[in-house]
Amino acid sequence: MRPSDKKLVAFPGAAPPARERDPRIDVFRGIALLMILVDHIPGNPYEALTIRNFGFSDAAEGFFLMSGIAAGIAYSGNIERWRDGRGSIGAAGGPIWRRAWTLYLVQLFMTLWALAMFAGAAQLFVQPDLIEQHNISRMFETPLAAFPGLAALTYQVGYVNILPTYIVLLLVTPFVLRAGLRAPWFVLGAATLVWFAGGGRAGTCPTVPAEAAGSSARSPGR
Repeated sequence: MRPSDKKLVAFPGAAPPARERDPRIDVFRGIALLMILVDHIPGNPYEALTIRNFGFSDAAEGFFLMSGIAAGIAYSGNIERWRDGRGSIGAAGGPIWRRAWTLYLVQLFMTLWALAMFAGAAQLFVQPDLIEQHNISRMFETPLAAFPGLAALTYQVGYVNILPTYIVLLLVTPFVLRAGLRAPWFVLGAATLVWFAGGGRAGTCPTVPAEAAGSSARSPGR
């Protein structure tokens, strides 16, 4: 047997070969990230060239779409084995939920870092109005409400409010993928309805503290 043929042999119970990354997805995700960066720098000349000026979504939603496709490619094999009774829900959803946990810790770190950075800048440059920007003041005005909100991802600081939506979507990804393997058109229709519903007030989740400005809306990049 040639060495190149060994990878074609499958043994009972053996782990399936890892699926190769599709570089096209990485390219489009990179373009989306670049557009997100441009959109977050007001007044620059490249802002008029991003997708939000031409389509019905912005770059953040495009990034979510590409990430969903990548998750389907990476994890659908484990989900299919779970569906067929050849694997457990832990084996199927474990890698996805561990990823969500990692991103949760990243979100906490980024939020605390943003709070410290703005507070430090306000003190260093004697600009107390910096605390009033991007929903930061709520942490200093109502800390007893803000800290539980921070842990529950309901208290969000401007420019650090994309990962909570991503984390929630990862938590339900195993169940959505399993449903998609069984009834893909039903899942597509349900996702479309959720997308349209998220465009109105019904798609806006309140923050904690309740009086805080901003929300975790359908379009986190705006």
